[in-house]
Amino acid sequence: MTTNHLFIGPPSAQVFLCRLEAKNINSTKSVILFYPFGQEYMRSHRANRQLASSLAKQGFHVLRFDYRGTGDSSANIEDVTIKDWLEDIETAIEELKETACTSIVHVIGLRLGGLLASTAALNKKLKIKKLVLWDPIISGESYDRELQVEINKENSSKCNLIDDQGTLHFNGFPLTQEMRNDLKDINL
Repeated sequence: MTTNHLFIGPPSAQVFLCRLEAKNINSTKSVILFYPFGQEYMRSHRANRQLASSLAKQGFHVLRFDYRGTGDSSANIEDVTIKDWLEDIETAIEELKETACTSIVHVIGLRLGGLLASTAALNKKLKIKKLVLWDPIISGESYDRELQVEINKENSSKCNLIDDQGTLHFNGFPLTQEMRNDLKDINL
């Protein structure tokens, strides 16, 4: 099983990809993992790595990636939009199709990644064959409310607040007002 790490896209918008080749490199089965956001990303990283490894052993080419402004991808999170993340998804899917020599991919989305995956699945040109939603966020609006409830529970924490620009800071991870507004338009 071979692992490849690469960056794709222009320097200001590079997306970090981690691709695992299937045990049988001639396989045309492929799956892409969509991560959650913030602390959930960090806490689930190991599980996603193990899932990717297991899927590769079962004959799938697997791609994990970081949205712009997160993980090892470029850009400042405060300069990124949900539209940018949806473009990153499209770019990652096209990269997987090209490198796995297939036209169809399967998708697994965890939490916010599930909501974004369901949005991507509506794009018929991406040809997502199967969509697995793992504890998905049902709507961007409910997610925003969920984060605000958590902020109110921990109102003494300086890491959790909504600033004057409407940026929601949750455990050190900002969601700008624009991102929050864009998310509110997404509903499973």
